[in-house]
Amino acid sequence: MVTARIPRDELYFALETDPEALASAGIVSLERIGDCSAPGTIAAAVYAGHEFARGLDVADPKDAPFRRERAVV
Repeated sequence: MVTARIPRDELYFALETDPEALASAGIVSLERIGDCSAPGTIAAAVYAGHEFARGLDVADPKDAPFRRERAVV
């Protein structure tokens, strides 16, 4: 069961508190995914990482998170 787990977000908040260090390292954005935002199964963490990676080069990744297939009859 993963219901009683808490997010492991210590690293995220440590990085977020120092935006100058992020900028000097060339990091332009910081996102929370997987167990950092919501603990779950290993499969859910892998899916979150895969979904995030697929949206890296997309202009607006929230626009269409999946490919739609239309049946034309």
